[in-house]
Formats: sequence, C-alpha cells, structure tokens
Amino acid sequence: SVRSGPMPGGVGIAYHEDLGTQMIADQFTTGARETITYNPGVMGNDHEMTVVDEHWYSETLALNLLSIRQDPRFGKQTFKVAKVTLGEPNPKLFELPAGFSVVDRRESPSQ
Repeated sequence: SVRSGPMPGGVGIAYHEDLGTQMIADQFTTGARETITYNPGVMGNDHEMTVVDEHWYSETLALNLLSIRQDPRFGKQTFKVAKVTLGEPNPKLFELPAGFSVVDRRESPSQ
C-alpha cells in the first residue's frame, strides 16, 4: 500500500493528503483525501484517469461521517451522516414480530 508516490507495477501515482479537522453532525472528525491517477491502459482507459476519495472520520463513533468519491467511471458520490443520536437504542427495535420465534440450530461442539 502506497500513501504517496508511484504505485507498484507502473499502475499510476497515489497521493495522500491530510485535511485537518471539522465538526460534522456535532461530532469532531479528521479528514483525509486519497488521489490516484491511473496511467493510460491500466483499466482500458485511453488517457490518465484520476479517482479522488475524501473521508471525514469520527474517532468517537469509529466511522466516516462524510465520504465523497469522484470517479470518471461513476461520477460523484456523496455519503453524509445527517444526524447522530448517542445512547442505547429503543429495545422495541429488537422485539420479534407476533408469530415469530428464535430457533437455535447451531450444533453443540463435539467433545
């Protein structure tokens, strides 16, 4: 894995960039941007092709609260957490609907 510099096998060049910090959904996040420029012919491409991935990560929640991917094959995709509610989930979310039951079909370990 290459953070910045030429990629193995002449595939292209990778560049890592730290973006600092920002608050997203009232959570402290740190950002990073990964830019990969693929050489012509690597994926059937005629010209250089650049893919950019940006992520804003919350250490507290252990997940990305914002991810942006720009790829000429698929366009721009943005995934953003809009609201964070901390605490225990409502137990009713885990109740079985009427008429359902839990059946344990695991085999006992052989001794």
